[in-house]
Amino acid sequence: MALELLFNAGLVVFFTYAYFFIGATVPKAEGPGWGAEVWPQAILIALIILLGVNMVMVYRGGGKTPEFGFGKLRQISLTSFVQGKLFLGMAALFVYAMSLQAAGFILSTFVFFVVYARIVGQKHTKTLVVSAFVATFTVYFVFSRALGVMLPRGYGILRDFAIFLEGLL
Repeated sequence: MALELLFNAGLVVFFTYAYFFIGATVPKAEGPGWGAEVWPQAILIALIILLGVNMVMVYRGGGKTPEFGFGKLRQISLTSFVQGKLFLGMAALFVYAMSLQAAGFILSTFVFFVVYARIVGQKHTKTLVVSAFVATFTVYFVFSRALGVMLPRGYGILRDFAIFLEGLL
């Protein structure tokens, strides 16, 4: 318990230092909106808060940690892992990340949401397509319109399709 609390305290100190270092070294943004220093600092604040919560939980738990040894690793079946939802979700995320630049954000994200919803058990095709559509365009609006982030459009005809969809919005 003491070692875990010490490690978490060390991370809190490091993240606090990083927060102030970013604030001191990253240039302030010109004009309206948040600058480049805000997002890393927001993540660091969240990490510091969550580490504090973790430290309280460890302290209240009295150091009770589950037993885990290398013997339990031998009981894990590689076949069941590869066929499991966790592995399929990781594979879908990997394919999504690799196809994002070539296929564009809108198409890749829509297909990813459909595939991932199938993996986690969504059976109704109509609900799946509608929810994937809503989620894709919600994420698109947040990043593209609200935050001003340029999202990948894809190559060739996929780029033309993405520009057409952006023109409709």
